[in-house]
Amino acid sequence: MKKIGILTFHRPINYGAYLQAFSLSERLKKDFPDCHVEIIDYMPKKEKKKIYINVLRTVKHEGVSGGIRDLKKICAFRRSYKHLSLSKHIPYNKDLNCLYSYINQNYDMLIIGSDAVFNWNQNGYPTEFIPDYKFNIPVVSYAASVHGLKFFDEAKERITQCERTFDSMSYIGVRDRTTADFVKFCSPQSEPVHCCDPTFIIDKEKLEVHARKIESNFPIKEKYIVIMAPDSTLAKSIAQKYKDKYKIVAVFKNSKYADQFLYNLDPFEWANVLKNASCVITSYFHGTLLSLVQGTPVIALDYSSYTSEQYEGKLRDLMVSRLALPELFYEGEYANEFSEDVLFWNTFDALLSGSYSDRINSAVEKEKAEFEQFSKQISNILQIK
Repeated sequence: MKKIGILTFHRPINYGAYLQAFSLSERLKKDFPDCHVEIIDYMPKKEKKKIYINVLRTVKHEGVSGGIRDLKKICAFRRSYKHLSLSKHIPYNKDLNCLYSYINQNYDMLIIGSDAVFNWNQNGYPTEFIPDYKFNIPVVSYAASVHGLKFFDEAKERITQCERTFDSMSYIGVRDRTTADFVKFCSPQSEPVHCCDPTFIIDKEKLEVHARKIESNFPIKEKYIVIMAPDSTLAKSIAQKYKDKYKIVAVFKNSKYADQFLYNLDPFEWANVLKNASCVITSYFHGTLLSLVQGTPVIALDYSSYTSEQYEGKLRDLMVSRLALPELFYEGEYANEFSEDVLFWNTFDALLSGSYSDRINSAVEKEKAEFEQFSKQISNILQIK
C-alpha cells in the first residue's frame, strides 16, 4: 500500500486551517482507497507558542473572561483532532532535514498544502513548506498560497532556494494568481497550476455528522445573520436594519452590534452555524468559502493591507477573479461607504431572498471540478491505475 503524507497547517486555532486539512485528506482517502493517506503531525515551536500568546493578548485587551473564552475554544479544537487522519507526532527539531528524512523514509509521496504554506512570515525562514532537500519521492503542492508575503522584496538567496525547490517538484498547485506570480518570480521555467481550495470539495455529510449539538440557548432553526468581521458602520447598519426580522450572531470575534456571541465552537459546529445562517458578513477567507460551499449567501469584506497593484489579495482573487461575484466583495476601507448605498441594500435583500443561489452554486461547482485534474496527476505520478 502506497503512503501519501500531507504537510500543512492543521493545528492552529483556526477554523479554515483545520477544515482545509480535513477536507483534503478525506477526499484523497476517497479517491485513492488503496493508498494510506495521513497528515504529517508536525508543528513548529513558533506556531505552538502563538496559540498561547494570543490567549495572553486577549487577557490584556478583554480581561480574564476573554482569556477563558479562548481556552474553551482551544479545548473545542483539541476534541476535533480525533477526526483528522494524523501520523504519529513528529517532535520539533531545528534541523528541518530531520523532518525531511523522516518523510523521505516513510512516504511514497509528499503533498505540501493547502493554505498559506508558501508564506514564512509566521514561522520564519527557512520554512518546512519549501524544502531545500533531495527527496527520493515525488513532492507536489496543492492549492498553496503565498498570501501576505511581499516576495518582491525578499533576499536573493531565499528566492534562489525557492527556485531549487520549485524546479524539483513534480507538480506545483497554487490557490491564487499571486502565488502563481511568486512561483514564476522564483523559477521562471516552472508551470504552476491553479487548484481550488480543498474546502470546495469538503464532505458536507461528514461536517454534519461530526458537529455536536450547538448549545441549547442557540436555536439553529431561528433566522439569523452572522457577522464575522471587525465592527464597522456597515455592521451597525445591517444590525439596525434587520434586527426585527433576524437575530444578529457574532462568530469568532465579538461585535457590539450582535445579539449573541458564539465563541467556543469546534470547526464542525462553526461550519454548521454558517450553513444555517440566512446570510454571512465576513472578512475571513474560509468563512467566505464555507458559506458559499454550503449554499449560504455571503458578503466578503477585505480589510487586508496586502492588496496592491503588485499583490492581489486572496479574497479578491476568490470572489472577483475566480467566482465572478464582484458585487458580493468589498474592500474593507470602502465598506463604511456602502452602508449608505441603495445598490448595496438591493444586493443584500437579493441575497436574503435567494436570488443569488444559482450563480453561487454554478461558480462553486466549476471550482470543484478542478480537483479531478489534480487527482489524475496524482494517479499518474504514483503510477496508480
